[in-house]
Amino acid sequence: MRFALQVAYSQCCTQPSRRERLFMALDIDHSTSLTLSPQGKATILVMDDDHSMQKLFSIMLEVLGYDSVCVNEGATAIALYEAAHSIGHPYAFVILDVHNRLGMGGTDTLVSLRAVDPQVKVIVCSADHNDPAMVSYLQYGFRAALAKPFGLQTLREILQQLS
Repeated sequence: MRFALQVAYSQCCTQPSRRERLFMALDIDHSTSLTLSPQGKATILVMDDDHSMQKLFSIMLEVLGYDSVCVNEGATAIALYEAAHSIGHPYAFVILDVHNRLGMGGTDTLVSLRAVDPQVKVIVCSADHNDPAMVSYLQYGFRAALAKPFGLQTLREILQQLS
């Protein structure tokens, strides 16, 4: 079975008005179990400043049996995590993009999340594979690193390892 996702996004480099299309195929072989997460329908908090990546994460996490809440920057992620944690329903995982042009990035966000919940399970994510937080993610306090681009199986394996 193959799911195809086409997402249009703005390329904000030398030509801000230029549009490109990102095509990503989500391959799922028939032996892959797409059951719900072990906790039922757990929720994952995702922080990424790219709206197309937020949509991609939402779709992939839904396929894997998770709910997701996506935000643009770190301060919002911290506020939502703190609110959920205070009522006894923390997010199962948090995925943070290292770089954020709209506000607080992943490494700074992690410091604040750890102050709220030292046991928070945070995955660092970036297309910059050489970023120190990606290379030495454990030293920064992240539980795993997810390099963009990534596939459904990679995301699934990381979530299973952290469960």
